[in-house]
Order: sequence, then structure tokens, then C-alpha cells
Amino acid sequence: MARLFIMHILNIVLLCLLAFVGGIFYHGPSDALWLPVVGIPLVFIMVMLLTDQPAQAWKTSPMVVKWVGLCLTGFLAWGLGSALLGGWPAVSYWYWLTFAWLLTSFGLMERLPERHRDLVLSASLGIVVLTAVAAIVDYAWFSPRASGPFIDPNSFAALINVAIFVALSEYLRRSLSGLKTRLIWMAVAILALTLILTQSRGAWLAFVGGACLYLFVTWRFWHILPRPAVLKGPAAVGLGFILGAGALGVSFFDRAESVVTSDQTARLLIWDSTLQAIDEHGWVGTGLGTFKLYYPEFRYLEETGTAGDMAHNDYLQLALETGLPGAMMFASVVVLVFLTFLRRGVFARKMQKPREAISRLSGSVMLIAVLTAFAHALVNFVFYEAAITILIGIALSVGLRRLYSGKFHDVDAFRAVDGPRRKASALPWLFAGLLSFGLVCDALIATFLALESPHVEQPGGVDSDRYRMAQLVSTLYPLNTKATEYAMAAEFNEAANMPIPPIKEMAEKLAVDNAKRLLRYKERDCMAQTVVAEFPTRVAQRNGVTDPETYSEAIGSLRVANRQLPLCMPAYLELSDLLVLVDQKADALDVLLDATKVFAIRDEDQPNRLEVLERAGQLAEELGEAQVALRMAVSLIENEARSEWALEFLEEHGELRRPVTQ
Repeated sequence: MARLFIMHILNIVLLCLLAFVGGIFYHGPSDALWLPVVGIPLVFIMVMLLTDQPAQAWKTSPMVVKWVGLCLTGFLAWGLGSALLGGWPAVSYWYWLTFAWLLTSFGLMERLPERHRDLVLSASLGIVVLTAVAAIVDYAWFSPRASGPFIDPNSFAALINVAIFVALSEYLRRSLSGLKTRLIWMAVAILALTLILTQSRGAWLAFVGGACLYLFVTWRFWHILPRPAVLKGPAAVGLGFILGAGALGVSFFDRAESVVTSDQTARLLIWDSTLQAIDEHGWVGTGLGTFKLYYPEFRYLEETGTAGDMAHNDYLQLALETGLPGAMMFASVVVLVFLTFLRRGVFARKMQKPREAISRLSGSVMLIAVLTAFAHALVNFVFYEAAITILIGIALSVGLRRLYSGKFHDVDAFRAVDGPRRKASALPWLFAGLLSFGLVCDALIATFLALESPHVEQPGGVDSDRYRMAQLVSTLYPLNTKATEYAMAAEFNEAANMPIPPIKEMAEKLAVDNAKRLLRYKERDCMAQTVVAEFPTRVAQRNGVTDPETYSEAIGSLRVANRQLPLCMPAYLELSDLLVLVDQKADALDVLLDATKVFAIRDEDQPNRLEVLERAGQLAEELGEAQVALRMAVSLIENEARSEWALEFLEEHGELRRPVTQ
């Protein structure tokens, strides 16, 4: 019986570590194949936690542990409700799994026996150190910033930041207990070196704050603990920093100086836009991970410093995605952890027993690891990475247990060996199996569909072999927005190329149906809004109808799309076409010139840029706006020398000053 029990615990530990490894490579929908590696262990561990002596550990835990668990549970439940009420965008559950790991790893560590908790903590730390070594090698050979397997070096720096203080906590506990610590000391130095090589200013600031807390806490225990052991950990950090600064050279000082001198306009603009979005969607929320779907409506054209996928402040982003109640529950965890750190660590009574002091000090440093992540989340996206949430959940549980040493009553988790055994039910495991099968299927579907947005404005812009599969998936599995997007692309391209009017009309109707379905789950989509607004007028356009009333609804919808998505070039083009059709050419020219203002403000190359410039120039020439036409022609030549209209116009007006390659 005891052997079976140990094997049962080890299986749980291995599942958790497997998910942690997967989390290092899983960064949301862009890494579809890693979804089952992160999701399936989560499903099975949750089932085990809920079915095997439920809530046994919580009954023996201090009140703060219960409140943290309750707040995280409420946050996840509210986040699930927000996603459902928001139409359940496919991206929501990908990120819901990431946040669910924060609660699951925390709950799992509460239920595991102490020796197995230490095993999970040590193994996780070892995995991060190996990842850091790989990042250092990658930086030495290829990369301008150390980022490891992460897409963004700032998120990788957040993981390293947490790991540094976890390693310091373990070093203190082992060193003060007389255990061997050389490997951990080296791990601290490697992690510190990696943190410098990430060149993440937000992570550096968070580390400085954590270091101040570390120094203050160690001073509180200075009178009772051996001072060399307390000082060797910071010495390892200092060594890593010196090596990192030496590797960066002058750029290290430039980067450090930019913490104060750099222009933070982009962050301020994105935060202001997020606050506007919260004002509109702030109570119910839009669903985890949907920030990038709603941000374009509120984005300032002057905000050119970010990709627009994240708010660079997890608390503001969570307020939008899970509503103010969800964000408040998540923030409550931050407050509880900080107050516990102050009460049991900073302002703890002076202790005379070394054993209790060691436990308190290592627990305090472990909570500093969690607090640095909470601080870093103010200026970057931290909790949207599965590996970070898993490590934070582990560190949070271990830190609270060490701070409340003597207040816990360990039980042999997952049924006491000699206790009564209930008859197991197969239903939870059947449910877990179905969920796991769904995760595998969705990962394969997402991989097949490549997870890129199809360029539906260009015939043949999407691999035609995927059309039929996308249509089938979007019909059988309507929550998969990417499949619906591909299906819409298929019908759009068919409508553009069909010479037979009845078949063309059928393709247009299917494109509109798919676009409407997409908008139910992804409210802000450039091409879907354009298709829904303009396609129903295609028959009238082909029949030469010029009555303004026929197109008034489409024109109004396209104007709304331009206001909501100012970067949506297809909406500008279709709106200008309809205005020309109803003989409002001056208004059409104004619309196209508004589109060119986007080019002037934003640096990146917009889709349909050349088409907008050429149409605006031709229309300006027709209306007698010679200066405007000249400006458009010059812009075309600067971007693409093969524009026949631009070449003819400039030659006719004697403005072609340089030879042009035909």
C-alpha cells in the first residue's frame, strides 16, 4: 500500500514537472503543439485534487492560505464566466489554462508531503537553470538579448527574477542547516548573469525592489544567524551581475541609464487606451487573452512602440479581460501576500531559536520571489506565461508554509495510507479523458491552420488546401475562430474569382455568413466587418445601381469600422468605392487621405498601402486637386517605381527627376 501511495505521488510530481517544461515552450496560441503538454497534466491534477480527499489540506492550513486559494478560485471562475459572456473567443481558454496553473500548482504543493514539495521545488529550479544556461549560449552565438525559448525577453526575465529569489531562499535554508550548497550558489550566479543579459529594464527594477526587501529581512535575523551564510547568496548575485555587465560592456550602462531617461510615451498611451476600454467593458470583462481584439478600437495612432497584443500592465489587462471583480480578486492575492510578508517576515518578533529563524527567513525570501513578479507585472506581461504561473504557485505555497512553520499539520496527501478508501468513480476520469482528447484535437487543428491571419484581401493569399478543412472545422467546432477566419477567406477568394454570377453570389453569401459567425466570437476583426458591411451590396454594384439609399447602410457600417479600427485599410478602400459609386467623390478622396494619415503617423508598412495611394492620386487628379495627386504620385514612386499612373502623371507634369527602373 505504501509503495503504491509513493508511486501515486511521484506520478503527480512528474505531471507537474512535465507541464512546467511545456510551459517554458508554450506561449499561448502561437505554440499550438505544446497545448496538450500544458493542458493535459492540468486536467488530471485538478481531477486528483478534487476527487481524492477534497479540501483535506485546506482544513489544516492557516487562514491566509485559505484566503489566497479562495481568491484565486474566484478569479478563475469569474474569468471563465467573462469568456462565456464574451462569446468564448478561442484564445480565452488557452490563457485560462495558463492562469489555472497558478491555482493548481499552489493547491498541489499544499497537498503534497514535505519531501515531495522540496522535490518539485528543486526540480523546477533545476529546469530554469538549464534554460538559463541555454539562453546564455544562445546570446553568445545568435541573439541580441537573452530570451531562451520565450518569445519576449521581458517575460523570460520575469521567470529568471522569480528563480533567483527561489534559489536564494533554498541556499539560505540549506546553508544554515549545514547542507551542501555549492551547486545552488553556482545556480544563483548563473541566474543573475542571465537576468542582466535579458536587458529587461522592468525586471531590473523589480529585482532592485526585491533586493531591498531581502536586505531588510536579513537584517531582522542578523543577530541569530551565521553572517557568512547570509552574505554568500548576495555575493553570488553580485558575481553574476559583474559577469553580465562585462558581457554587455558599454551597452549595460546605456541600458541602465535608459530606465530613467527613456521615453515611456508608448506605455502611457497603451495604458490610457486600456482604461478607456475598461470603462466600456469593465464589469463583465471580455475574456482572458482578448486584449488584442479590443485594443484596436481604442488605440492611439501615435502609439507605435508595441505590437498591441498586451497592455504591458497585467492588472489593467485583467481588469479589461475579467472585469473589475476579477481584477480585484487577483489583486487581493497580491495584498494578502504582501501583508503576510510584512507581518511574519519584516515585523516578526525577534526569535531566539535558529530553526524557527531559518524557516522564517527562507520563507520570507521565497515570498520576495512572488512579490517581484507582482511588481514586474506593473510594467510588463508576466502572468500570461504558464511556466511563470507554475513557479509562482510553487514558491507561494512553500513560502507561506515556511513562514507559518509549526502552524501546518501535514497529512499524507491523496488519502492516508491506512485510512478508509472510498470506491472510486470512473466519471471524473472519463471527463478528464474527453477534455484531454479535446486539447489534442484543438492543438492539431490550430497547427493545421497555421495560426496566422489569412490575407483574405488577396486571392490565393491562403493555402487553398486548407479551405475545405477550415469550413468543416468552423461548422463542427464554431468556437474555433481561426477556422472560421480561414473559411471566410476561402469564400472571399472564390467570390473574387468566380466568373458566373449565381455562383459568385453564393460565395459572397457564404463569406458574409462566416464573417458574421466570426464577429460573434471576435468582435473587432477588420476583414469580417468589411465583408459584412460591403458584400450585401455587391449585386447592386454589378447591376450599376447608383441610388445612395441602396448603399447608405453599408456606408454607415464602414464608417463605424474605420472609427473602431483606424488601421483597417480594406474598410477605407471599400468605403471610398461606394462613395464614388454614389457620386460623392470629394468624400471618397477625404476617406483615402485619412488612410494615408495612418501611414504618416505609423512607421510600419500597412497592407494595401500602395493601392490607397494610387486610388487617392487618381481621384485627386480627376477632381482637379493637382497638389494632392502630385503628393500621392511621389509617395508611390518612393515606395514602388512600377506604378504606371504615377509615372505618367509625373512625366506629364514634368516632375519625374530621376531614372526609374521599369
